[in-house]
Amino acid sequence: MGKKMGFLVLLCSSLATGAAFAACPNLVGTTWDFSLRCAATDPVTHVPFFGPRTLQGVITQQDSCAFVGTLFNANDWVGVLSGPGGDTVNFDWDGAVGTGQISPNQKQMTFTYTLAGSGSVPTTACTGIGIKQ
Repeated sequence: MGKKMGFLVLLCSSLATGAAFAACPNLVGTTWDFSLRCAATDPVTHVPFFGPRTLQGVITQQDSCAFVGTLFNANDWVGVLSGPGGDTVNFDWDGAVGTGQISPNQKQMTFTYTLAGSGSVPTTACTGIGIKQ
């Protein structure tokens, strides 16, 4: 958590101040349920495969347009809000990156997610929808 929060502080201090931060919605306590369709290549057979994946993300802390939260493990999800109204989201966690666009009603998000391959873990790309609870 200390490493992530240090990143968060560094990130916030390097971003523009003022009106840009005011445009970002407060997402602390928000839970997103992501329903994704993923494509990957089997590391042994090298055959592409497709399948559903469900992820749940909870935002636990936010400082202006940057936030941290839980996705796979406690406090391993770092993200930044940007764009008009702070509705573009960029995520980084445990070797995976994601981007999303929050809908105008802030209850739904389109989402893409990529996990880089390493060892027996194949490169995975997913697209889907996140619903705010």
